[in-house]
Amino acid sequence: FKFPLPLNYGMKLLGEEADFDLPYDIMKYAVATNATQEQPHLPNPMQKPASHFTRILKNIFVDRKSHKPKERPICACDVPADGEYACGDNCLNRCMYIECSPTDCPAGEKCSNQRFQRRESVEELEVFWTAKRGHGLKTRVNIPRGQLVIEYRGEIISQDTCIERMETMYKSLENYYFLDYAPGEVIDACRKGTEARFVNHSCEPNCHIEKWQVDGEWCIGVFSTEDIFAGSELTYDYRFQAFGPMQRCLCGAQNCRGFIGVNKK
Repeated sequence: FKFPLPLNYGMKLLGEEADFDLPYDIMKYAVATNATQEQPHLPNPMQKPASHFTRILKNIFVDRKSHKPKERPICACDVPADGEYACGDNCLNRCMYIECSPTDCPAGEKCSNQRFQRRESVEELEVFWTAKRGHGLKTRVNIPRGQLVIEYRGEIISQDTCIERMETMYKSLENYYFLDYAPGEVIDACRKGTEARFVNHSCEPNCHIEKWQVDGEWCIGVFSTEDIFAGSELTYDYRFQAFGPMQRCLCGAQNCRGFIGVNKK
């Protein structure tokens, strides 16, 4: 003869917490196979693979040949007596966002105004999954303010070619990687480019876009607006640089404008 369990006893059992112990045979097998060590996190089932692209070392001109400068920009900078680098903030070329010529700059190897040509960018960058905003780009090292983080490269095409690609070969794509290059021209980084294509928008960014004249053409780079700590995501404001229609912003910044691009209201 057994008495029935008290009323609501099942709810009491469900509310109690107790440490879980593996059965002896399973625990013995786990120890033998070293399965008790911490295992790496499983991939997020919602994560999509990063879109494939070909890395390139310089822009590719599709609809025209690259322009060559008619004359070399020569500054009047002198090499400091202490041997430090020249062509700093007072350099005339730097003030006009023009890089010095490696062969004609009077400072020679001491010129510090050739960052694109010498590829003085940050190599320790990592593409990662952000969930709400797709893939993003973060740094594995600290980046000081004013540093060229990465150059935005791709195929230089006309706006007509851009529209044609959007209506044909890119018709099924979810994401486009376009950036204004020059009047009537666009950088297309959908197929060829650098990891700069993964830099997301933010209404409160830690980076910005700069356009420099280098050897007769433009070089567009992502520069740090502030000191950036290792592990931080890199972002810039698409307001003036984005090519394409407005879309809802998911940056999460306190001063978020709600939309990416210029507000048309």
